[in-house]
Amino acid sequence: MGGESLYFGKPHPPIYILARQRISEVRSVPDDRILCIGDGIRTDILGGLGEGMDTLFISSGLAAGLFGPDPDWPEAPRLAAYFEDQKISPTFAMPFMA
Repeated sequence: MGGESLYFGKPHPPIYILARQRISEVRSVPDDRILCIGDGIRTDILGGLGEGMDTLFISSGLAAGLFGPDPDWPEAPRLAAYFEDQKISPTFAMPFMA
């Protein structure tokens, strides 16, 4: 409609700028020491990768039903096919947060 759109959440850079500012209030942490963790491949993971940071995909979250009958034990071929289909490869993946 001709208006300006502003995006602040993941995967857009402003949220990562804010996160870095908040982290720097506590201590200086270089990007190569930051791990972006999440269950959203197109938000959490895409955003972290876009910022050049390592990512950890939690497979028992939003897409859990795609990786086999037991969300605690995702089937590796299904997980690999999902990443291929999404054209997004997280640095790491695990089934759940312990």
